[in-house]
Amino acid sequence: LKSINIPNGVTTIGKEAFAHCFSLDEIVLPNSVVSVGETAFGWTALKNVVIPESLTVLEAHLFYACNDLISVKLPDGLENIGDGAFYGCANLKNINIPDGVKSIGEGAFYYCSNLQMVDIPDSVVNIGAGAFNMYNTATYLTSVKLPAGINIISERMFIDCQKLQEVNIPDNVTTIERQAFLRCKALNSLEIPEGLTTIESYAFDGCENLQDIY
Repeated sequence: LKSINIPNGVTTIGKEAFAHCFSLDEIVLPNSVVSVGETAFGWTALKNVVIPESLTVLEAHLFYACNDLISVKLPDGLENIGDGAFYGCANLKNINIPDGVKSIGEGAFYYCSNLQMVDIPDSVVNIGAGAFNMYNTATYLTSVKLPAGINIISERMFIDCQKLQEVNIPDNVTTIERQAFLRCKALNSLEIPEGLTTIESYAFDGCENLQDIY
């Protein structure tokens, strides 16, 4: 199975519906689809995907280990990106997270080692642990804009983002959790908001070029 055009009228695609279809590199989803189950497209060869405007949630591990995935167009009405939604999508370079997304799940972009820049809209109020964790792999992420609405930098959020040079800590942040910036070796300065009360263990461990915190 290399390509599939889901007919208009289909509303639901179940859990792991196309998982392990290793040759599947193209899929067309109609606007009638309102629900796609967990890991529906895991371990496929999909390259470019347009998510229909009718979908408001990306379920957990939706594109798990889709190593060939280059681009995904997310719908304007999207509200939630589930845990591990793009886990292991090693060739995903850029993603535009639309304004209106409220939550980015745990490990959502884990091992997306070719991501270069992420601009997270201010509508996001929760980013799960390890969302951009690149544990023990080469990475290209250099810049992240965090949303104004979050109050916690979750644990392990940017582990081994070794080329990360720029990241803002929003004014509402009160806690930077454990290992949040572990081994972010290119990070050289950071502005801390006045309301910050807690920096947990190993938060900046291995940030060997961090010179200024102010």
